[in-house]
Amino acid sequence: NYVTTSILIGVLLYVFLLRISVHHVFALLISFSVLVSDLNVSVWPRISHFCIVLCLVALIIITFIKNNIYKFLVFTLLCLFNSYARPEFYLSFIALTFCTIICIVYNKKTIQRKDFLIISCVIILIGILHYIFRFPSNDFFGYNRGVAAFYQHYAWNYKLKTHGTFDAWLIWEDLAKSTFGDCNSMLCVIKTKPLIFINNTLFNVRTYLLQLLKVVSYVFPLAVFHGKKMQLLITAMVILSSFVLLIKKDSRENFIDKLFSYRFYLLILFLFAGPTFISCLVVFPRDHYLYLQMLFMILILVSLFSFIFQSIDIKPFVFIGFGILLFFATPNINKYNFLKVNTNTDKLCNKELIKHLERSYANKPHTIFTNLPFVTGMLPSNFKEVNTIFDKKKNKPFQHYADSANIDMIIVLPSIFRDPHIKSDSTWNNFITNYEKYGFRKDVFNDCETYLLVKKP
Repeated sequence: NYVTTSILIGVLLYVFLLRISVHHVFALLISFSVLVSDLNVSVWPRISHFCIVLCLVALIIITFIKNNIYKFLVFTLLCLFNSYARPEFYLSFIALTFCTIICIVYNKKTIQRKDFLIISCVIILIGILHYIFRFPSNDFFGYNRGVAAFYQHYAWNYKLKTHGTFDAWLIWEDLAKSTFGDCNSMLCVIKTKPLIFINNTLFNVRTYLLQLLKVVSYVFPLAVFHGKKMQLLITAMVILSSFVLLIKKDSRENFIDKLFSYRFYLLILFLFAGPTFISCLVVFPRDHYLYLQMLFMILILVSLFSFIFQSIDIKPFVFIGFGILLFFATPNINKYNFLKVNTNTDKLCNKELIKHLERSYANKPHTIFTNLPFVTGMLPSNFKEVNTIFDKKKNKPFQHYADSANIDMIIVLPSIFRDPHIKSDSTWNNFITNYEKYGFRKDVFNDCETYLLVKKP
């Protein structure tokens, strides 16, 4: 649920920060800043929020555990659970499994019988999860998942570097095939075009360093301020303050001491976020990767800025007043930018589309023709889809799908007219020009650019 995960992250983060002895005012400020940040509100896909919620729950549980072996076991299980939501976390699971084994070997002289029983139970649970769910899926419609992500974002980088006007998300397969041939592994990509891979990675490094400026929104509620100039000024002031704290001897020593005291949490959160660091460099520094690194970044920022709050003694009524002030400073949801599929995103056209489909067409089965990703995942079970992005049989004309899949509904987005595979299809061009002759009617559900073509009864 969109609202639940967004708010839960703020609440659970506040609890976790208090559990690791962060000043209550600073903990509230950080939690509020994350709650109203663009990354929390606007990042898509929302599955990243679910993974962070599970991570925070595991971290809070760990704060009550003294045995490091048990701590590692809890977080190892967390990464395994998360890997069934985001497969890259299986790498985190493997890394934490090795750390757990090292910790067990290191503490083997102090391990008691009950410890062996608990460790055995966890091993059995891991075995059961693998037996039931197998390994996390690494398939993306015939592509290795990592390679598909690389190809998609290589097309995006190529567009940025060449100042192209094409739609990168629609031509990525064609561009990848012309550049890398039939490669379906990253090793093949690197061996085939090493210089292109290196150049693309360096471009990602530059972009990632710029994207890291967004971490300022974790310690200061930038979203409260509407002007871009004001947000940039505050960002610059926070960065300048960081340098000052690092230069001053007493604050620098405090920073190092705090890092040392949080060393266990920093280790497990680095391993948790490790796959996203790799993705940022090899694929692209997408916002959801940055958000999954949020907890690791926050611990570093807490270690640095906690020096400012050490000598602050705030009375309870002042703290309550501060909380009320933050509540009234919360921005309106309409201020944020969301996933851009339409040019008029501010009207929330995709949300209105889903509501309209649920309200008007949930009474019988429908097969939708669309280029909107995973649209049926947001709809009742009576909807099926033929998707122009994920269906690999691009040599088949629209009429083939219309007949074989019995398509009775088409979602017409502006981007569907930019898809080169559809634009070159004479059966589609004939249909879209003369849809009434094929027994379809136009359903305009609001003033958005998106509309429906629905087969008449």
